[in-house]
Amino acid sequence: MKDASGDVLYVGKAKNLNKRVKSYFQKTDHHPKISVMVKKVADVDYVLVDNEAEALILENRFIKEYYPRYNTRLKDSKTYPYLKIDLSERFPRVIKTRQISKDGALYFGPYVQGSFFKTLQEIIKENFSLRRCRVLSKKGPCLYYHLGSCKAPCDNKISEESYGQLVGDVVALLDGRYKELIDVLKDRMLLASSELRFEEAGEVKNQLSVLDNLLVSQRIEIFSLNKNVDMFVFVEHFNSVVFQVFRVKQGYLAQQFIHEVIVEEEDDLSAVITKALVQFYSMHNDYPDYVYWQGAEISDELLSFFEDRKIKSYTRPSKELSELYDMLQKNSYFAVKRQLEVKSNIDYPLLSQKLKESLSLRKLPMSVIGLDISHLSGENIVASCVFFQEGVPKKELYRKYNIKTVLDNDDFASMYELATRIFSKLNIENRPDLVVVDGGKGQLSSVLKALDDLGITNQDICALAKKEEIIYLPFLDEGLKLDERDHGLRLLQMVRDEAHRFAVNFQRRKRSFVK
Repeated sequence: MKDASGDVLYVGKAKNLNKRVKSYFQKTDHHPKISVMVKKVADVDYVLVDNEAEALILENRFIKEYYPRYNTRLKDSKTYPYLKIDLSERFPRVIKTRQISKDGALYFGPYVQGSFFKTLQEIIKENFSLRRCRVLSKKGPCLYYHLGSCKAPCDNKISEESYGQLVGDVVALLDGRYKELIDVLKDRMLLASSELRFEEAGEVKNQLSVLDNLLVSQRIEIFSLNKNVDMFVFVEHFNSVVFQVFRVKQGYLAQQFIHEVIVEEEDDLSAVITKALVQFYSMHNDYPDYVYWQGAEISDELLSFFEDRKIKSYTRPSKELSELYDMLQKNSYFAVKRQLEVKSNIDYPLLSQKLKESLSLRKLPMSVIGLDISHLSGENIVASCVFFQEGVPKKELYRKYNIKTVLDNDDFASMYELATRIFSKLNIENRPDLVVVDGGKGQLSSVLKALDDLGITNQDICALAKKEEIIYLPFLDEGLKLDERDHGLRLLQMVRDEAHRFAVNFQRRKRSFVK
């Protein structure tokens, strides 16, 4: 889709292109972003391909080429550094950078863990002794040579072949090919020793010792087999998905990445994962043997994409793999939390303290759940419960419900059933700090009655009504209205809207299944 100037606004694909394009212009309940886009569309071009796999690859190529504003796209995290090696240089060096350019150089990263990044830099500087100067000196060796931290290629102290060998070692290290590098270094040490080049053998022995110390912390015992595995953790956050990638190579946790995906209105999580992974592997073509994630099925398009690249997906993971994934998932939650906090520049402890005071809560609202009911003309009544920890959604704790005791359009009775089912299974230690109900006084009263019937009297709860954004509390006859710029109000809105989105999506899927 193009605007009047010929600029590409959106690139998409569909089995039935006619139906897909019509949907943009015939529907009226689009997301605001899509509504703005539709008003700008002046022309539509299309390309016919033979199958869905070709369409997926072509879509990704066009997105990379035109960078359309309204597409699902992968955003590199510019928070974290990369290491760059330009092999076109006669004597390449390792450079720290935060931008990736299409200049033919090798890029490694981004490095999420600052301490690991600094350790890698020090190992490369002190044990592989690549040059650090921007321009080769014509005045002889610099101080680094005399300190033993540079091989002084500027003064021909090392041949191009031997220097290239060091560069190859560093590339293997940064690429996570640890076992391969260790085997090469051991062979090199034994050869140097047998030829009585004891100084060179000692240098290689030091390199091996440093590598052993580095890899102790990176070792993952269950991957003693010689396989490379990429594990993905996805966290939905309204119109974006933040995901972290853990790359396990030959038994070592070699790399971590964090990316954000800006999501199209029509895409479910499976479609988002498909587009995100195609874009990810167009940036990282060192394909793994296996991939694994939880929370969404692999699409046929993505399965075909993987088969063409000989990538397999774990469908029945072992107990050890599941336990490892659970550990990485918890780690990912905190990494994503940090990223969202940096992005929004919000101090959550301060926000929670102010919200506690504004609403006269018993506890700081560190854990918050959101409840909502969805139906279509009183039929297919469903409900949702979403969970936020310190302002970040934890999707693995989301729950959806089919309402069983209500047969007609009765939101109050449905909310009563939902609250009863949730809190009857929670002990006091697992209860959330705050419950946010999508609705007004009636919905709030229904939840309060359910809690009272269960004998729960100390649960903080509020209801947030749309449009006026009025907060209803159990002890106030009138609603409370906070400043629209208040971060506490925005948190409540975020939880309520996410509960609504989750319930509506479930209701739509259920309706589609019934049809």
